[in-house]
Amino acid sequence: MWQLKKFALKVRSARTNGAAPSWCCRLIRFRCGGERRVYRIGGLANAQKFRSIVEQAEGEWRVMLTPMWIRDAGLTKARTIHFTAHLEGPQRDDLDPDFAEALAAEPAAAAFWDNLAQFYRKAYVTWIAGTKRRPDVRAERIAETVQLLKSGVKARPKPKAD
Repeated sequence: MWQLKKFALKVRSARTNGAAPSWCCRLIRFRCGGERRVYRIGGLANAQKFRSIVEQAEGEWRVMLTPMWIRDAGLTKARTIHFTAHLEGPQRDDLDPDFAEALAAEPAAAAFWDNLAQFYRKAYVTWIAGTKRRPDVRAERIAETVQLLKSGVKARPKPKAD
């Protein structure tokens, strides 16, 4: 499981896809286990709360911070930012064994789960957890969730009212 990480990073300005410059912090050795396109993290950066993503750009892992956040956090003159970060939302290691096993059996669903924002992961977990005392319904919900994730569906469709 990805535990709380502490690291200090040099700050530099960067452009992404021709957009306005944002601040990025290059991660030299970023290891989380598994291969994801994006890691969603939160925590403290120079004692200021932050949420961000970690993604690869130009062959290196980066934490992206917007110019507005840098300004509001009073870090415009900072050259190094000290992070204490954690992955956001439920991770596969946090799931009940039956749901975790079902995800592990479907690599496409597991990969999609890993890249979902915490809001969507929490919604699926809550929906499944609502059936703890009804194992037959729980198994159906887990199977439905895995199928939806495998199909690339972020949120479970709302039931239609009759």
